[in-house]
Amino acid sequence: MKLEGVDSIEILKIDIEGAEYEVVIPFLEKHSVCQILIEIHIDGKSTNYDKVKDLLMQIAKLDYFLFNFEINPFAPFIATEFSLIHRSCFRRYGAVEIARYLNNV
Repeated sequence: MKLEGVDSIEILKIDIEGAEYEVVIPFLEKHSVCQILIEIHIDGKSTNYDKVKDLLMQIAKLDYFLFNFEINPFAPFIATEFSLIHRSCFRRYGAVEIARYLNNV
Protein backbone atom coordinates (compact mmCIF):
# COMPACT_ATOMS: atom_id res chain seq x y z
CA MET A 1 0.00 0.00 0.00
CA LYS A 2 2.80 2.35 0.90
CA LEU A 3 4.73 1.67 -2.32
CA GLU A 4 1.66 2.28 -4.48
CA GLY A 5 0.36 5.26 -2.51
CA VAL A 6 -2.86 3.46 -1.62
CA ASP A 7 -4.58 4.64 1.55
CA SER A 8 -7.83 2.71 1.39
CA ILE A 9 -9.01 -0.69 0.17
CA GLU A 10 -12.42 -1.48 -1.28
CA ILE A 11 -12.32 -5.27 -0.81
CA LEU A 12 -9.69 -7.15 1.17
CA LYS A 13 -9.51 -10.96 0.89
CA ILE A 14 -7.64 -12.49 3.81
CA ASP A 15 -6.53 -16.12 3.81
CA ILE A 16 -3.34 -16.28 5.84
CA GLU A 17 -3.61 -19.76 7.35
CA GLY A 18 -4.05 -18.92 11.02
CA ALA A 19 -2.01 -15.69 11.17
CA GLU A 20 -5.25 -13.66 11.09
CA TYR A 21 -5.29 -13.57 14.89
CA GLU A 22 -2.06 -11.56 15.01
CA VAL A 23 -2.42 -9.48 11.84
CA VAL A 24 -6.01 -8.42 11.18
CA ILE A 25 -6.81 -6.07 14.07
CA PRO A 26 -3.56 -4.05 13.90
CA PHE A 27 -4.06 -3.71 10.13
CA LEU A 28 -7.69 -2.59 10.42
CA GLU A 29 -6.81 -0.08 13.12
CA LYS A 30 -4.43 1.64 10.68
CA HIS A 31 -6.11 1.23 7.28
CA SER A 32 -9.49 1.95 5.75
CA VAL A 33 -11.16 -1.19 4.34
CA CYS A 34 -14.71 -1.22 2.99
CA GLN A 35 -15.33 -4.98 2.78
CA ILE A 36 -13.44 -7.87 4.34
CA LEU A 37 -13.62 -11.43 3.08
CA ILE A 38 -11.72 -13.49 5.64
CA GLU A 39 -11.13 -17.16 6.25
CA ILE A 40 -10.70 -17.71 9.99
CA HIS A 41 -8.99 -20.88 11.15
CA ILE A 42 -9.55 -22.83 14.34
CA ASP A 43 -6.38 -23.42 16.34
CA GLY A 44 -5.12 -26.95 15.89
CA LYS A 45 -7.80 -29.63 15.84
CA SER A 46 -9.85 -28.09 18.61
CA THR A 47 -13.53 -27.40 18.07
CA ASN A 48 -13.40 -24.54 20.60
CA TYR A 49 -14.65 -21.54 18.67
CA ASP A 50 -13.98 -18.94 21.38
CA LYS A 51 -10.90 -17.58 19.60
CA VAL A 52 -12.87 -17.18 16.35
CA LYS A 53 -15.70 -15.44 18.22
CA ASP A 54 -13.24 -13.13 19.97
CA LEU A 55 -11.62 -12.10 16.67
CA LEU A 56 -15.03 -11.43 15.10
CA MET A 57 -16.02 -9.36 18.13
CA GLN A 58 -12.84 -7.29 17.84
CA ILE A 59 -13.56 -6.68 14.14
CA ALA A 60 -17.16 -5.72 14.98
CA LYS A 61 -15.91 -3.17 17.52
CA LEU A 62 -14.16 -1.45 14.60
CA ASP A 63 -17.65 -0.90 13.07
CA TYR A 64 -17.74 -3.89 10.71
CA PHE A 65 -20.97 -5.82 10.22
CA LEU A 66 -21.24 -9.47 9.28
CA PHE A 67 -23.24 -9.97 6.08
CA ASN A 68 -22.39 -13.55 5.16
CA PHE A 69 -20.54 -16.63 6.35
CA GLU A 70 -19.81 -20.00 4.80
CA ILE A 71 -18.43 -23.07 6.51
CA ASN A 72 -15.64 -24.59 4.43
CA PRO A 73 -17.14 -27.89 3.20
CA PHE A 74 -13.68 -29.42 2.84
CA ALA A 75 -12.60 -28.48 6.36
CA PRO A 76 -15.75 -27.82 8.41
CA PHE A 77 -13.97 -27.92 11.78
CA ILE A 78 -10.90 -26.02 10.64
CA ALA A 79 -11.97 -22.90 8.72
CA THR A 80 -14.96 -20.68 8.00
CA GLU A 81 -15.27 -17.79 5.53
CA PHE A 82 -16.77 -14.55 6.86
CA SER A 83 -17.80 -11.46 4.86
CA LEU A 84 -18.03 -8.12 6.64
CA ILE A 85 -18.76 -4.56 5.56
CA HIS A 86 -17.79 -1.33 7.30
CA ARG A 87 -20.63 0.95 8.33
CA SER A 88 -19.15 3.79 6.25
CA CYS A 89 -19.75 1.73 3.08
CA PHE A 90 -23.42 0.89 3.69
CA ARG A 91 -24.77 3.61 1.40
CA ARG A 92 -22.37 2.73 -1.43
CA TYR A 93 -23.63 -0.86 -1.49
CA GLY A 94 -27.24 -0.23 -0.51
CA ALA A 95 -26.74 -2.08 2.78
CA VAL A 96 -28.91 -1.46 5.83
CA GLU A 97 -28.41 -2.52 9.40
CA ILE A 98 -31.10 -4.99 10.35
CA ALA A 99 -29.51 -6.32 13.52
CA ARG A 100 -26.09 -6.92 14.94
CA TYR A 101 -25.13 -10.58 14.63
CA LEU A 102 -22.39 -10.09 17.16
CA ASN A 103 -23.87 -9.00 20.48
CA ASN A 104 -22.07 -7.16 23.28
CA VAL A 105 -20.41 -4.77 20.85
